[in-house]
Amino acid sequence: MALSDLDAISATTAGITHSRRRRRAAAWGVVAGLALAGAVVGVDASADLPGSGRMAGLTLAAAATLAVALSGWRRTELNPLATAEQALGDGDRHLTAARQLSALDDPRAAAHATRLAADLPAQDAWRQTLAAKLPPAHLGLASLAGLGVLLPLGLASVLLPNFLPCEVPRFLDPFGDHPPYSAIRLVWVDPPQEFRFGEPTTLTVAALGPTPEALVLHARPAESGPESSGAPSTADLLPAGGDHWRIRLEPAERSLELWVSGQGTRTTRLVVPLDGIPRIRQAKAILTQPDYARLEPVTVRCDPAPVPVAVAALPGARVRLVIASSRPALRAELSTADGQTIPATFACQPAATKGGDATTTLDIAEPPLGRWRIALVAADGSRPPQPQILLAVERRPDAPPQVRVTLPEKDALVVKGTAIPVHVEATDDLGLRRVTISQTIAGKQILEGRHNLGGTGDGWRGSLDTHLAKPGDSIKIAAVARDTCPPDGQVSESAEVTLTVVGIEQYLAVLRDQLNEEALNERFAPVFDRLAELEEQQARLAAKPPSPARDQALAQHRMDLAEARKEFAEQAKTKLFSGDDEVFKAIDERLADLDRKAAEGAKADPGKTAERMRQELEAVTAQAEADAVQSWLDDLAKAQRQIAQDLKNVQKQPETSDARQGQVRQLARQQQELDEAVGELQDLAAKCAERLAPHDGERCRQLGKTAEGLGEVRGPTGSAARFAARNRPEAAQEPAADAASRLERLAGNKCKNSGDKPGTCQGKSLGQCRSELAALAKRCQGQGQGQGQGSSSKGQGKGALGSFGTGRFVKQGGKTPQGQTRQLIGPMSALVRSGGRAGPSDKPTPAKPGAANPLSDSHGATPYARDVRTTTAGLGAVLTPTEEVVVDGYFRRLEAEPGQTAPAPGTPALMPVPNPAPGKAP
Repeated sequence: MALSDLDAISATTAGITHSRRRRRAAAWGVVAGLALAGAVVGVDASADLPGSGRMAGLTLAAAATLAVALSGWRRTELNPLATAEQALGDGDRHLTAARQLSALDDPRAAAHATRLAADLPAQDAWRQTLAAKLPPAHLGLASLAGLGVLLPLGLASVLLPNFLPCEVPRFLDPFGDHPPYSAIRLVWVDPPQEFRFGEPTTLTVAALGPTPEALVLHARPAESGPESSGAPSTADLLPAGGDHWRIRLEPAERSLELWVSGQGTRTTRLVVPLDGIPRIRQAKAILTQPDYARLEPVTVRCDPAPVPVAVAALPGARVRLVIASSRPALRAELSTADGQTIPATFACQPAATKGGDATTTLDIAEPPLGRWRIALVAADGSRPPQPQILLAVERRPDAPPQVRVTLPEKDALVVKGTAIPVHVEATDDLGLRRVTISQTIAGKQILEGRHNLGGTGDGWRGSLDTHLAKPGDSIKIAAVARDTCPPDGQVSESAEVTLTVVGIEQYLAVLRDQLNEEALNERFAPVFDRLAELEEQQARLAAKPPSPARDQALAQHRMDLAEARKEFAEQAKTKLFSGDDEVFKAIDERLADLDRKAAEGAKADPGKTAERMRQELEAVTAQAEADAVQSWLDDLAKAQRQIAQDLKNVQKQPETSDARQGQVRQLARQQQELDEAVGELQDLAAKCAERLAPHDGERCRQLGKTAEGLGEVRGPTGSAARFAARNRPEAAQEPAADAASRLERLAGNKCKNSGDKPGTCQGKSLGQCRSELAALAKRCQGQGQGQGQGSSSKGQGKGALGSFGTGRFVKQGGKTPQGQTRQLIGPMSALVRSGGRAGPSDKPTPAKPGAANPLSDSHGATPYARDVRTTTAGLGAVLTPTEEVVVDGYFRRLEAEPGQTAPAPGTPALMPVPNPAPGKAP
């Protein structure tokens, strides 16, 4: 070792010694701080030190820690070489001797010092020896002391879970609001952020640890002032299950400072501010439309929402907003979404009871369109941060009215001089004011009348005179409605119907033509009824024992028989019974036989001739219908064959030819109509078979098979129609030919009647019914001659299908045909009604010829109502059996005497009359 290493050994020894002293001082400083802090914590846990006491304890602990730690930085006087000699085991103190000899100014001393230094270890060796042999820092003892301080705190945290959670925050924030230590820890559960004005509040506290005996709520005003410095008010909390305690506070009127205490501890102090903004709890809007609309006020709930409820207002409407708020408002700021202020009449009623709702009423006239925003401002200036969207107002449209003429029907026929019944119905979404009826004859308007209406739907009934028209003229009836929209109302589109004036002869011809087969049967109903009555009367008289009264009754009965023979003879001469002479001859013979038996006093035979003749009439009528079905089937077979041939021929033309495409389209339409006609004929055949069942079983079965065969034909006819519609005549031709073959086979399976002259129906007799039906069917079929065999079955009246198209083909059951018939307005109009029967409520009011305004018989405005006042509209062409009797009576009177003219239209003779009494002429 060189003498220069002596300084290094001295410096290294001093550095190691001083470092170990500082670490030892720092460790003991920490131990001292922990001990003092633990002492202060223990004192605070038992004595609930004030914030200044906790601060002083923390300061003292920090000062002790700092003082002990700084004591290690102080350098003490020491001899590093002596310390190093002890660490190196140099008992001879070579280091000290070498240092002292080197300091002498003597060569021999310097040489001896060098010799002493050379005997010491090398540099690496003495460094390791110094680090190992110098006195240690002795941190273990400090650690044990620290553990001794921390052990009580650890035990306390284990045995007392609430100890550290309560005490640590008090020392981390000595002047903060921290509850003192207790075995029970009180914590707020979802504390309120603010008090809503006028609303009660529920406070909940969780008691962690043992269950407390009682908890008390302390409350005092949060604002600084005399009240806040006084004693707080208290109230007991109630257990709410588990570790929760709860109390309900009445609505607060100011901000409060709250805390809950119990078992030597408390919660943190909670300052809850009072929200003084007038909060909208509930709102409703009452929309009152203007008076002319006559709509009931509408009330809607309109609580504030991002998407408000919408109301539709008419011009001139009024809106009332009724708002229930948490506290009274001094004013209300109402505006639209674009910032436009909405003027309103403001009124506010404070709550009647504490905690109740204040009621704010805003009346708005002429409400503007758009979204409405509102902000309620309290007397102290409290207001919401931004307005709330409350309501959306939209414009309700006022649609123009609508009007229609339900009577008379379009294209009706009216006899000159007959009053035209007029029924008009008008509707409007808000309200009706009046309807204007005008009449034009031959292009010239002759009158116009206005009539008051009411409600959203109303009707007018009246009649129009036709004395200024002549046969061939057209009469146009127009109706226009006006609603209540101010100032003058909106006008509807004009509803018009056009009628044609006809003479009485044409009217009677059309009326006859529109009667169905039940009417033909009913021609003889009065005759057969009278005959049956006379037969029953004679049977009753014959069963009585001889007496003067019986003889007198027989004499009267013979007079009745003579009168009946006279009446029947007169009826047989009328056109109504033309061709039925043999029927009346058979009836006359029966009456003569009854008279002979009555004169002889003998009993008449029990046979009921009237009933037997009635059954024969029904049988003949059913046979006539079957003949018409067979005739129609023949025509359909011919039409189908012609369509199949046309489909075959059209294939020879070029596919790009326009003529070919036009013909294919025409054939497709004809095939579709023929398919529909086959379906109608199938239904008709089935019904005819049902009617024939009691009279002709063989033909009934044959018609049933025909109906089944027609059902099978629908397959190929439908296929042909579909292929033709797709412009594929080559594919449609095969099913069309198949359908034609099937129809021809069905048409060839004819079944003759079991007897054309049953019973007393000989010659023409009741067969006249059949001839009329057959003539009617042929007449309908003949309308299409020269125009093909496959026209429409929906009203065109062309070709073989025209028997249904004109609506005149007689169907089973006495119903109207599928096609439409023209309405007739004349002497018998009151009898020909849809639904059947005439009544006093729907008789047209006769118009007075030459009156200033035939429309003056209108009604006034009806009370306002939402329902449409219905009218009995529509004169049909179907007669009920009772009405048909009256029709027959009319024709009898019309043709009773040669040269006699028809009664004047509208006279009582033309009105419905009851059935004649027994023994009286009809």
